[in-house]
Amino acid sequence: MITTPRLDDFERPSGALGANWQNDITEQGGGSGLVIDGGQAATANALIGSAWYTALQTSRDCEVWALMDELPDSDVPVPGLGYVELFLRMSNPGDVDNLSAYTVMWQNDGSVNGVLRIRYYHDGLVGPIEEVEDCMLAPGDVLFGRAIGDTIQAWVLSNGVWNLVAEVTDTNIADGGYLGAAMYGDNGRIEEFGGGTWEPVGVTLYLTKDHRELRGSPVHQGQDEAVYYKIDVSALGADPTDLSIVVKDKSVAATVEDVTASLVDSGLVFSFPSSTRVVLPFIINPTDRHRYRVEVLMTIAGQVVEPWFTLFGEQ
Repeated sequence: MITTPRLDDFERPSGALGANWQNDITEQGGGSGLVIDGGQAATANALIGSAWYTALQTSRDCEVWALMDELPDSDVPVPGLGYVELFLRMSNPGDVDNLSAYTVMWQNDGSVNGVLRIRYYHDGLVGPIEEVEDCMLAPGDVLFGRAIGDTIQAWVLSNGVWNLVAEVTDTNIADGGYLGAAMYGDNGRIEEFGGGTWEPVGVTLYLTKDHRELRGSPVHQGQDEAVYYKIDVSALGADPTDLSIVVKDKSVAATVEDVTASLVDSGLVFSFPSSTRVVLPFIINPTDRHRYRVEVLMTIAGQVVEPWFTLFGEQ
C-alpha cells in the first residue's frame, strides 16, 4: 500500500530533530516544535508541536505517513483535543496566513475510538473537508494520507490490514510541496515518518519519435488483474497536458468496440510522478483471448499526439 520511503526513524540522541527539519508549521510560538525523545518524535513542550521535512518537496501526487508508538492523550491539557496531524502538498510552512496544505488528522476526542478528519489550510483559512467518527487508531498503527489529482485519501494500517477511512475530491491545492507532522497533547510519539512523490508499481512503456505504437507493446494482462501502465514521454519532451484515454476491443476482424467504460477505472486519474512520466488510470478486467488497443491522447512540446499499445487479455 505505501509506495514511498521512510524519511526518518528518529534513532539518534534526544534533542533537536536535526538539519532536515524545521519547527512550527502554524506559528504557534512558545517552543512549539517537535524534538527527539528516546528515539522518537515528540512535542518539545509536552503540549503542542509541529515540524516540516525540509529535505524533500514532492509533486502534486504524493503520500505522507507516520508509524505511531503512542497516541496523544485525550485529556491533557484540554479534554478531547489530543491529536496527530500529517501535512502534504504544503507550501509556505511557518507563515500561517499564507500556509497551504491538505492534512490527515486523527483526534483523540475521548470517545471509544476517535475522529478522523481530512482538512485544508488555504488563504489563511483552515477547515474540515471530511470527518469520520468512530475511527480506531492504536499504538503501533500507521496513519497515512495520499493526494492523487483532486482525490485526497486517509488510511489507517492496523494489525496488518489497510482501511480506507475517508476519500474526498477537492481542487483548492493543486501543487506539490513539503510534508510535515503535528501533535497536540501529552504522550504522543511518532516512531517513523515517511512519504514522497507517489508512483505506483506498474508496467512502463516508452514514447518514441518514429512510431505511434509505444515501445514495450504488446502487453499481457490477466482477466482478474488491475494494472497501472506508465508512459515515459521523454523522447518528445516533458509535462504533457490534455490527456485522455480510450480502450478499443479489436478482437473481431473489421469490428472496433469502445470498451473504455468497462476497462478503465473511472475513479482514478492521470498522475505525474515526474515531468516525463505519466501514470494511466487502472486498466481492469480484460476478457480472456481479447485484443485491445489502448490509445492515449496528449499535448506535448506543442504537438497533439496519440500513442497506443496493444493489450491481450488472459486467464
